[in-house]
Amino acid sequence: MRSALLWLSFALVPLLGCGEDPKHDDTSEGDTDTDTDTDTDTDTDADADTDTGKPPQSGTFIFRVIGPPEQLGFGLLPTNAHATDFEAMVQGTVISGDILEIEMPMPDAHTLTVFDPTEPDVLGRVWMPVTFHDADGNAELDVATEYYTSVGESVIVYLEGTLGETLDAAAFQPGWNIRNYTPGEGIDYTQPLDSRDIPIRQNIDPVTSLRVEGTYELDVDPSLIHVMVTAPEDLADGKPLTVQDRAIVEKDGAWGMTLNNRPPHLHAGLRDLDEDAAVEAIYAYVVGDSGVFESNDTIQGMACLNAQSLLPVYVPPAVEPVPALRYLAKGLGTGWSIYLGDTEPPLKPVDAKMALSASISDDCYQEP
Repeated sequence: MRSALLWLSFALVPLLGCGEDPKHDDTSEGDTDTDTDTDTDTDTDADADTDTGKPPQSGTFIFRVIGPPEQLGFGLLPTNAHATDFEAMVQGTVISGDILEIEMPMPDAHTLTVFDPTEPDVLGRVWMPVTFHDADGNAELDVATEYYTSVGESVIVYLEGTLGETLDAAAFQPGWNIRNYTPGEGIDYTQPLDSRDIPIRQNIDPVTSLRVEGTYELDVDPSLIHVMVTAPEDLADGKPLTVQDRAIVEKDGAWGMTLNNRPPHLHAGLRDLDEDAAVEAIYAYVVGDSGVFESNDTIQGMACLNAQSLLPVYVPPAVEPVPALRYLAKGLGTGWSIYLGDTEPPLKPVDAKMALSASISDDCYQEP
């Protein structure tokens, strides 16, 4: 009996030893299993976030700047879904090349408002990308000396909530969206843009000078003639404010001038084009002793194109987003452009190159 017990005690030793080693190994395997389970849980949570429409914390957008990048700044203007009210610019950045990457942080909850009135439970925030002339390179728009060069091309939209039929059908998603924007029409509800390739064109960069030239067709010695640029309505008063008034330069039957001055502020809004647009005309008159136009001077003709008055139009550079969007909705550029027309509206915009074929004649002259 004692022999049997002794054998049993020796037999238990290796069993206990084997039990310790597997126990140690089981602990390692248990850690591995725990890590695996944790990873699986994490994956499940991520899937749940996606399934419930939980938006990402930040959004990355890559812009492709079309047009010379020299002295350009970029910014985002927080606005509402109708782009009628704008807040101070954010994300001000100096543009140094034709590709610009912007990372957007998730907006504060108190800044979110109803994005689409048909889905009042979905809250959102909207930003309009803009570029501007940044002469001092400080990534801020100084309205005294600088101006917008691009507005109303696209909008960034952030949404929170369960999207309904309208937004879902328009392929919006919770979180970050990028959409085309058309001035006068609004946000595009048809399809999203590629957030990695968002074009931003210089669609409101002002034309600072405009060349007008052509043939001289008056039966008057050109040495007696001055050309005067003024608004037709202003001329009717007899003492017009002028953009330019100087001797005509005529050579081999041709004449020409360059418009690079800003019209008087009182010329703005005289025509039914826009409240900020100054519609000018170019008149030829026999100059008197004063060397400038007087009410008793005789007008001989004006700049014409195809028997219509050639009308240089000036719209000031845009320093506020709302007027800029209004100009674009009306098809107006800033700076100088060319229209054709007579005393009756509507005026017809034409390519600026047509101003290089303008005659000085009496074919289109009408008493103001």
